[in-house]
Amino acid sequence: MKTNGKMIGGASLKGEEDGEYYTTWGKYFIRFLEEYHKEGIDFWGLTAQNEPSSGLDPFYAWQTMYFSAEMQREFIKNILGPLLKNSIHGKNINLMILDDQRFLLPNWADVVLRDPEAAKYIAGVAVHWYEDFMTPAHNLEWTHQGHPDKFIFATEACNGYLPLMHGPILGDWARGDSYAHDIIQDLNNFVAGWTDWNLCLDTIGGPNLAKNYVDAPIIIDAEKGEFYKQPMFYVMGHFSWVEKGACGFESWVQSRVKWVM
Repeated sequence: MKTNGKMIGGASLKGEEDGEYYTTWGKYFIRFLEEYHKEGIDFWGLTAQNEPSSGLDPFYAWQTMYFSAEMQREFIKNILGPLLKNSIHGKNINLMILDDQRFLLPNWADVVLRDPEAAKYIAGVAVHWYEDFMTPAHNLEWTHQGHPDKFIFATEACNGYLPLMHGPILGDWARGDSYAHDIIQDLNNFVAGWTDWNLCLDTIGGPNLAKNYVDAPIIIDAEKGEFYKQPMFYVMGHFSWVEKGACGFESWVQSRVKWVM
């Protein structure tokens, strides 16, 4: 369905923005929600596209697809938004725009949300953390000031993604500190929540389609039957609250491997 004919690599959808490929792509979102519902899984929210700016890179190692802010606005207004609102399993979904780096704010949010016909389908703005070290946090504040009725949600972060620093480092508190710094900065600038990319990975930082091995709060050594709670795990605990019994992951892992603290 993409102009390069592949899932991997940057490209946009084929055809006109109101054409059959865009309409089919919108319907795919609905089918996704329907099929998961059949398995007893319902969603509170979704984003219109992961890192749409990466779709400008034809050699991008991941599955990606290009949308500009203007393209995303029209796609949501004319196709995705109406499809979700007319869907049993999509009508209450919290739809988020951007899902990319915060240097694209507040412009991206302004382009999309200043159109009232698009904005009525949108609940929030999603951001990633990867360029935060070079992007001022006031971009988030400006976004909130311009669109105070829309939440901002941090949807992806991980350590170990930078060149020469790939993969896990067991017991590294510097990486835990970087999480704390970013979370506090986000919370002080109207971000409503913060999400790690990987709950757990293996000892090399995978599995990973693009061999982009990174770090995670929990590292699993399958050969030894052990898993390690990283400093990032404990740092995130300072900002997290889970009702007792609400999350079964820890008990699931503990039933299979032993703790190594």
